Amino acid sequence: MTIEPIRKVVRVPLSVTAAFELFTDGISSWWPLDSHSVAGDDAQTVVFEPHVGGRIYEVSRDGVEAEWGRITAWSPPDRVVFTWHPGRSSRTQGTVAVTFADAGRADRTHETIVTLEHSGWERLGEGAVELHRNYESGWDLVFGRCYAAQAGVS
Repeated sequence: MTIEPIRKVVRVPLSVTAAFELFTDGISSWWPLDSHSVAGDDAQTVVFEPHVGGRIYEVSRDGVEAEWGRITAWSPPDRVVFTWHPGRSSRTQGTVAVTFADAGRADRTHETIVTLEHSGWERLGEGAVELHRNYESGWDLVFGRCYAAQAGVS
């Protein structure tokens, strides 16, 4: 069974470097922890360790950490790739690749095209199709609305 990757694209009014930094170092400023976390209402923050092998994880109010994935490629400010398995075993991990490209505006204002691609659905087995469907709308909210809004998209 092959399941197509989820692909989302947003244009943000930031330089490539600023868009990359917001996505990685600034993740706690835009990620909707109340609705998209392992701990739910008890989630306090999310951390993105900026290096290959670094973790992406949430921290609950009582200090418990829940790993979401690990950085597999770190190429600031153009690209970051990480495994993805929040709330699940790493054996079921998918892969998320995010690229940042200058939109090349003639008026010299900053605009970056940010592309997120989530693949590796086949590792999930029987529940893959349903989880893919949930993530399709989930990335619309988390990436397409929350990240974009924090980046200045109205």
